[in-house]
Amino acid sequence: MPSIKLALCVDKSTERDDYLFDWIASASTEEPSVDIDLLNDIGFQGVTGGTTGLPKLTLSSYMLFTKCANAFRKHMHVEGGGRNLVVAPITHAGGMLMQGMLAAGATNYMIQTPEPNAILDLLEQQEITTLFLPPTLVYVLLKIPRIERRDFSSMRYLLTAGAPMAANKIEEATKVFGNVMCQGLGQTEVGFPVTFIGPAETSEAISDSSKRERLSSCGKSCEVLDDLAIMDEAGNLLPVGEQGEIVMKGDTVIKNYLNDEVATLEVQRYGWHHTGDVGFLGKV
Repeated sequence: MPSIKLALCVDKSTERDDYLFDWIASASTEEPSVDIDLLNDIGFQGVTGGTTGLPKLTLSSYMLFTKCANAFRKHMHVEGGGRNLVVAPITHAGGMLMQGMLAAGATNYMIQTPEPNAILDLLEQQEITTLFLPPTLVYVLLKIPRIERRDFSSMRYLLTAGAPMAANKIEEATKVFGNVMCQGLGQTEVGFPVTFIGPAETSEAISDSSKRERLSSCGKSCEVLDDLAIMDEAGNLLPVGEQGEIVMKGDTVIKNYLNDEVATLEVQRYGWHHTGDVGFLGKV
């Protein structure tokens, strides 16, 4: 890749590349003069689309991480003393949450492999406050014998995304981890979280049968987006309750796919970003 000018090692130096902290130590203490256009300069590249076809490289502005970090700071109140256990890959949603935690002054604890018992041990030992997992891994944790005897009192947020989480499993997880369950929606092309439902709303839905439908929701649209809607195949926006494709608008939406004009035009048709996900709008 001839465009890469510098590579750094995070553990030790090699014959070709410097150790990260040696490189930092050799840097000037003067603040660099860098003029960045947050809205138009490319600040993030991500790989996406491998499950439905050949992978594509997204090109997004600096607004993606800026707005996503601010959304996490607003919806997951972790200013200063938060402790986030990073289990999911940081190349995708896990990395966006990690950036939000860094922006809030929180500490990120990295785990090399998602071994279930190791995750539970770290939650207790490091008094973790924030954890992001796919629903399937939450299900695995819930099956571990005597999990109910562990101390998760430090937990504030157990965020799930990537797939819907079954309502009965949300209830089971609440009994084990406490009133910490929350869900969100995200996508490499747009950011994460673009929607969010927090622990208070989730707990209310568990205790109030008239609000149980909320447990099937990925939440309300966040400030990351300018607009979120449901669209039919002809490009018509659908009313509340009608099922269609989830479409979005906002500063964090990708500029384009690298060297793929056809895919870019397809995903941006009708002036909206098309997620490829099916859903419907519920009543607030």
